[in-house]
Amino acid sequence: MFGVVAMSFNNICEQNLNLSNVKEKYFGDIETSLSISGQRYLVELAFIDEHENIVFHSYVNNNLRFENIPDNSFLARKGITDDLLLSAPPINVVLERLKAVTKGKDLILYNAKKDLPFIKEGIISAKKIICAMEILAPFCGRYVPKFGDHCWANLWEAHNYLNLECPPGLKHRALTDAIALRRIYHWAELIKLKIENEMKGYQPEQISNQNIVPAF
Repeated sequence: MFGVVAMSFNNICEQNLNLSNVKEKYFGDIETSLSISGQRYLVELAFIDEHENIVFHSYVNNNLRFENIPDNSFLARKGITDDLLLSAPPINVVLERLKAVTKGKDLILYNAKKDLPFIKEGIISAKKIICAMEILAPFCGRYVPKFGDHCWANLWEAHNYLNLECPPGLKHRALTDAIALRRIYHWAELIKLKIENEMKGYQPEQISNQNIVPAF
């Protein structure tokens, strides 16, 4: 059975990645909140580079006061307050700035289909959008016979499963989650390469769920 190599995150980076080839990749995450009407709004977004340097980070002013947001207790636990949101630039300004930063870059998002509708105007000049969750699922996901495919796990389930070093900051904040994403993506690429090498000579139909790392 294929398994995850028991190595530290730093060793993975040093031994298996050529960072000069991935310097154009940016790793991003967003945070959203529901309004009283049930509409979901973007409240924070962040992108980092291959070396975990911040290339973009902003809160978003949607003209919503904190007390008008139903999940305000969840936002409060994440440290997102009225002051942060009401002093932030409006969404059109944020996305225009993001467009300049992401132009010509490969962007890695964890669940791209979920995040893209909120930031699509800000990443229209990106070179490529990559969904890390789709890369990871076939190799570390739970095989579901009913669907003949593998389930996806959320960002922190994947991070915990891979036993990666926890980044500083609160979980479910854009910067912290972007760092976790960057580390998960490196593991996903390593796992993909390892399994592809071990599967040489196999046909796709010959590979069952017994060949896949167990579920999250």
